Amino acid sequence: MKKTHIILLILASSFISKGQSYEKGNLLISAGVRIGYYSTKSYLEGVHQKDDNNTAGNLNYPITAQYGISNKFSIGLRFQPASWGDDPEDDFKTSNTSNMFALVGEYHLLKSNKSDLYAELSVGTITWNQKHNDGTLPFPQVKGNIVNKYKGINYRAGLGYRIYLGNTIGLFWNVTYSYYGMKLKESIGTTHMFPDDPIDYMNNGETDFKIKTSGIEFTFIGLVVKI
Repeated sequence: MKKTHIILLILASSFISKGQSYEKGNLLISAGVRIGYYSTKSYLEGVHQKDDNNTAGNLNYPITAQYGISNKFSIGLRFQPASWGDDPEDDFKTSNTSNMFALVGEYHLLKSNKSDLYAELSVGTITWNQKHNDGTLPFPQVKGNIVNKYKGINYRAGLGYRIYLGNTIGLFWNVTYSYYGMKLKESIGTTHMFPDDPIDYMNNGETDFKIKTSGIEFTFIGLVVKI
């Protein structure tokens, strides 16, 4: 009888262990849709350009792979493309896209069989392309297309929650504070100050122009697979 009880206890503990939402050795692969809203500040030669204070929003699509190094910690890599929008009141109508690569770490605060509450920290690099379309350059008489290329860093900290629909597939949501610090590295394109006199324009970053952006990001839908 005692042997039967021992066998049942072993089987039960094995079943409970397999049902944990997260544990050491898990590989977590996730993808989501995240919306962000930020305040932006511009700096020229280290001087804050207060007239250029602005707001911006984006839709970004984080794709993350993480490995559980312990029952509490996981680390991994993230790729995050994004499309940005400017303040509707801004006169300069531009198209903005970015790509970010980051190192991600999570601390798993609370776990149950089917859910996981976690804290997240990440640091990464960002490349941001800002395209001024024809007729939207700083001077109304100038027509043309200029692409500004920025590079910089990103820091992020936040909280997230996962709920599993089975043993491997689940949904997640998170909210984070995010900071981007970027410097103009290159401006390239063609302007037409006069209709018959196109000017090729290139700036390889001699001007010390920087943008600092910070705000809140919210993942309103995400899918995670646990292996």
